[in-house]
Amino acid sequence: KSEARPSEEAERAKGPEVKSEARPSEEAAEAAQRMQTLRRFNSTMRCRMLVGHAEGTQGAEAERAEGPAAEAKAGATEEEESAAATRIQAIHRGRVVRKQTQQKLQEESAAATQIQAVHRGRMARKQTQHKLEEESAAATQIQALHRGRLARKQTQQKLEEETAAATQIQALHRGRLARKQTQQKLEE
Repeated sequence: KSEARPSEEAERAKGPEVKSEARPSEEAAEAAQRMQTLRRFNSTMRCRMLVGHAEGTQGAEAERAEGPAAEAKAGATEEEESAAATRIQAIHRGRVVRKQTQQKLQEESAAATQIQAVHRGRMARKQTQHKLEEESAAATQIQALHRGRLARKQTQQKLEEETAAATQIQALHRGRLARKQTQQKLEE
């Protein structure tokens, strides 16, 4: 491994840059790469600090002197870092999928709520229409009953008037007939 320059280290420490044109899967891959790079950098720095503390100021010289043993240790560290990076990617992918699933569930829930609201509105309008029709039918029946009662009352009144008129006519006729008969008896 080659040592990184301070400016590169600062750029790595800044973290991932956000690109607005990249698609979500590309952004995730780029973010995972940056995370892996940062993790390797931090791991390397941690190892150097540990070696420096354990061996004093001669840690760098001892590392150069070890040769193949140091390279084998670095290879094992790279495998660990690769496994850790893979795990980080898996965690990130899981988080992305969970977020997408949550968003999809929220959208489906909102759509279901909208459908339910439309259905409830339709049912309420249907019930209101049915109630209005029932009230209209009841009002029509009440009006018919009232008109029938009024017609019967008028018919009864007319019949009573006609009966009274007929009775009066009959009385007049009987009176005239009685006077005529009386007149005839007087003339005989």
